Amino acid sequence: MVVIMMILFENYSTYSIVTSILFSVGLYRILKKSGIPGWWAFVPCAKYYKLAVCGGREPEGRAAFIVYLLLTASNVTAYLLNENTIWFYLAIILYMTLGIVSFFYMIRIYLGLIEVYGKKKRWIIPWTIFDFLPALYWGFSSKFKPLWQAEDIRKETRTFLSGASLEIMDTGLTVNLEERTVPDFFRKKYLLRDIHLYIRPGSMVLLLGGPVRGRLRFSMR
Repeated sequence: MVVIMMILFENYSTYSIVTSILFSVGLYRILKKSGIPGWWAFVPCAKYYKLAVCGGREPEGRAAFIVYLLLTASNVTAYLLNENTIWFYLAIILYMTLGIVSFFYMIRIYLGLIEVYGKKKRWIIPWTIFDFLPALYWGFSSKFKPLWQAEDIRKETRTFLSGASLEIMDTGLTVNLEERTVPDFFRKKYLLRDIHLYIRPGSMVLLLGGPVRGRLRFSMR
């Protein structure tokens, strides 16, 4: 029974089980607000991926999903092994290492969620310390609503233009690109930023060059 609880809640202490349940309850409401089926909140490991989708951080969510699977496996392995063997200590070291990695991924995911909800970044403090409390508060309070639904974020991501808007006009094309980013080792790396231009019919636009103080040069042909 203990092993089953470890698999379901990534730990076996009473405090961890209770806080995991409370976190899942709050996450159930958050997922529903973002247009995702709430039952995903009760699926071990996968719930973090779905939370990342809500915050527009799907790449981090996929990585966090794999890390949490390995984290759970190493936790269960350490519990089943004899404490006097070297394999036990190796499992503990692996568990601690994966725990640190998962912490940084969750910071990225929580920051994305904070951005989607239009809140200040200082919310990252309660999210990283007592995640079940903000999960319950955000989930059940009517004051907290996402600015974009998860499916809208995915559609935007498929265009490979983060924060971009395209408007096709009879006389040409207007492009307003706020930023184009990719994740780079837990950080946001800017590829394009603040590009606003109008393209006349029959024209070709070429973006080229390396970053110059965080921006890319562009030329029109």
